[in-house]
Amino acid sequence: MAKRRIPEKLARKLLTIRLFKQMTQAEVLRFVYPEIDQNHRGVISQFEKGRNQPPLIVLQRYAELAGIELEKLSDDSQ
Repeated sequence: MAKRRIPEKLARKLLTIRLFKQMTQAEVLRFVYPEIDQNHRGVISQFEKGRNQPPLIVLQRYAELAGIELEKLSDDSQ
């Protein structure tokens, strides 16, 4: 199974969404990744630093949180 390409600006966009919404990493985790144990706050940090790639469903929830289309997260020209 091939990995999907990680947009270069994705990590910065995820961080920007959180800061714009004035949310903590724990609050974002509850919204975008409710399936995961809430003690794993470091997951959001890893996404925001570009160290780990968020699953597609998590990216969809970030887009929903920000009120934007998913394509804006994945398009480095935006």
